Amino acid sequence: LVWSEEAPSREYQAIEQLAERVPGILLLTATPEQLGMESHFARLRLLDPNRFHDFEQFVEEQQNYRPVADAVALLLAGNKLSDSELNTLGDLIGEQDIEPLLQ
Repeated sequence: LVWSEEAPSREYQAIEQLAERVPGILLLTATPEQLGMESHFARLRLLDPNRFHDFEQFVEEQQNYRPVADAVALLLAGNKLSDSELNTLGDLIGEQDIEPLLQ
């Protein structure tokens, strides 16, 4: 489904109208960002328009996930996190939520 704020595709508009009328929808994709971040956002918007209503906010949130994903990759590889990485995670997630995970 191709979408942009200025010009959603006809296919997207049809699915959007359907999503407004049915109690739930299921979208499947193995490559959510294949058509770009805007199209990924658009599909999420179909699933939860109240949560995904602002593309710029979505992009900002996505950027905050990168340090978390990097830290998880390090931990899964058996590496320890640096103090800087721990501080970054503490800022993003909350220190009280991180401590039990690092035990």
